[in-house]
Order: sequence, then structure tokens, then C-alpha cells
Amino acid sequence: MYPMSKITVTETINASIDRVFAIASDIPNAESFITSIESIETLEDAAPAPDNLGNVGLGYTWRETRIMFGHTATEDMSITKWSPPTSYTVEARSHGAHYLSDFTFDRIDDQNTRITMSFNATPETFLAKVMTKLFSFMNKKIAKCLSDDLKDIKSTAESENA
Repeated sequence: MYPMSKITVTETINASIDRVFAIASDIPNAESFITSIESIETLEDAAPAPDNLGNVGLGYTWRETRIMFGHTATEDMSITKWSPPTSYTVEARSHGAHYLSDFTFDRIDDQNTRITMSFNATPETFLAKVMTKLFSFMNKKIAKCLSDDLKDIKSTAESENA
């Protein structure tokens, strides 16, 4: 396999870890606070569990449509690891690649949280391997998109009405 270099972005948020985790994992409503997301369609609710946040938890699957690099992109995604309020992992397979996004939440103190998102794409087909080499220059653009998502989460978590 030829994994894409891992892209990691971090944001410090003036809100409790529980609040930041709840907002960052509020996938059914993400289109209302993450600017680049146009729509979310729940495909499968998480199995009932005490640590779920509503229907979101391990196994939650959705279809997300967002604007990426000026174009509309739609992907099916699933939560494959779930450990509130400290982390969760999202996976997707599309265009011959396996996508892995890890979200971690670190309590700085009672009112400050560091959120880190790590993204990795591993090509699984010959064409995807070729495309990974050709588009490696896009890592900075991808990092900017991820950083923008974290800034939207920060804005929502720090607002008084959220």
C-alpha cells in the first residue's frame, strides 16, 4: 500500500471537553454549523448503547455531501471507534481508497479543549495509487479544509446559544 501522508490539524476551543465532543459528533446536524457541508443523510443509527449521543455512536453511518475544492462530493461514512468524550474514528471507502479520520479531544482545563483531527487515505486500487502520487500536492488544500471544519466547530462550541 501507498498511504498518503497523514494530515493532522488542531484547534484549541474555549469550551468544556463534553461540549466540544457533543458538537463535533453531532453529525446529523453538522450541515447547520460546518460551512462546507451541504447535507447529511443518516443511513444507519448506532445500536443502542449508554455512551451514544442520541442515534450517534459506534456503527452510525451517514451520507455526507459537501463542497470540496469547488465541487460537490458525496461520501458514505461510518463511525468505527467511539470513546466519548475523548475520541472517535470515521472510516469511508471511495474512489479506490480507504479514508480514516481520527478525532481526539484533550481536556486542557475545565473550560478549554484541544481537538485534533488526523486524516489518512490509503489507495487500494492501481488507479488510486497513481492518483495519490499525482495529487500529493493537494495535502495543503486538504489540511485547510479540515482546519476550516475545526474552526466551524470552535465557533459553534464557543457561541452562547449552541
